[in-house]
Amino acid sequence: MYRRIGQVVLLVVGLFCASCRAPQDEALDSVATATSSDRRYLEDTWLPLEQGPWGNLEYRRFFLPMPEAWLAGAPMTEATIWHVPGISPDETSTAINASLLTAKEKELWQQTCRLEPEGDGSVIHPSKEFRWALEPASRAKLYLWLAQFPQNPTLAFPFCYSTADSSDWMHESNLPPELLASIRQLIYPADSSLCFADLDLIEDKIVSREQRVELLGILYRHPYCDIRLHINVTTDLSALSHYWGEAYRTEKVKRTLQAALGKKTEAYISLTQLFPYLPRTLVNTYPAVTTNRAKPQPDCYWTTFNFFNIKPDDRFFDNAFMEEALTKHHERVQGKARYGDILFLVDSTGRPFHSAIYLAADFVFTKNGGHFTQPWVIMKLTDLKACYPQARPVRETYYRWSPVKSRPASS
Repeated sequence: MYRRIGQVVLLVVGLFCASCRAPQDEALDSVATATSSDRRYLEDTWLPLEQGPWGNLEYRRFFLPMPEAWLAGAPMTEATIWHVPGISPDETSTAINASLLTAKEKELWQQTCRLEPEGDGSVIHPSKEFRWALEPASRAKLYLWLAQFPQNPTLAFPFCYSTADSSDWMHESNLPPELLASIRQLIYPADSSLCFADLDLIEDKIVSREQRVELLGILYRHPYCDIRLHINVTTDLSALSHYWGEAYRTEKVKRTLQAALGKKTEAYISLTQLFPYLPRTLVNTYPAVTTNRAKPQPDCYWTTFNFFNIKPDDRFFDNAFMEEALTKHHERVQGKARYGDILFLVDSTGRPFHSAIYLAADFVFTKNGGHFTQPWVIMKLTDLKACYPQARPVRETYYRWSPVKSRPASS
């Protein structure tokens, strides 16, 4: 059973964020970090954020490429078996038929796919012919229905591209036209995203290592952000320090701002310089690659609950400990969110599936999953939501530390 945030409890952690799509290469055991020199900016100029207690902020969006060695080693093939727990084969067949919009799709479903009982539910073995034949609208309806079951991680966490970006997903690709046509045939819409979940179908069409790296490099990337704070001699540094420093770090943040301004009339300071030590060291980096699959890896919840800690507390890998921390030290925010609040993305059933740290305006600090393919980054909330397509729009819920004295000391 999933438990709801509204009841001040969390979902089974790791089932969603830790399941985010990622290549599974056991041979990789090096540590890799993406540095600022790896970035490719989407905008040439800094863009202003809306005004608020956070001060005068500007941002630029960029792609943070994954190391090429990871992409070259990522397997393309995944087992395409769909699980439908708690729903009988007859009910499953009815639901799937309702998702299909053409006679050809329904005919191929009946003739080429296999549907069997599995425990109290069903298991589906879809044919490649059937999947190739799906129209975008049918694919979207079917895949989003199947995505509600975390036993289908490929569909629950497809490759995504925000429709807020007007350009074509593959517009910068050097892939051959026939391969691009096949990929576009398999793309489907979902809320504010375009999605792609059939990587195995085009495996046979990949003819070189360069094509593999090119395609995966595009599919795995998301737009991340740099943010800088503009201050000058008229800026109220005390007010800014109160917002960015909270109860325990106000004086330290103020000293950082004063040092940045010095004797100049104005200055720009990277927002990450105001972060506590842990997220300041993690931002814009990828985690170490590990071959120990039994060892839990940092995900969105570990990242969120450790944001203000001097040292990471690995007890936040444990569901019960995290649930206790949320209940004991947090309360739901009724007004506007502020820096340091925990943002939960919640689906239409009230089930949370991701958490992040709210920064300002519509920007958050996040790690989208528990795998090495997901870096620690700052993202626009619209870009973040595009990473988690849902059949219906998601809503946001915020929690804040209370009372203040319970917040751990930070650096």
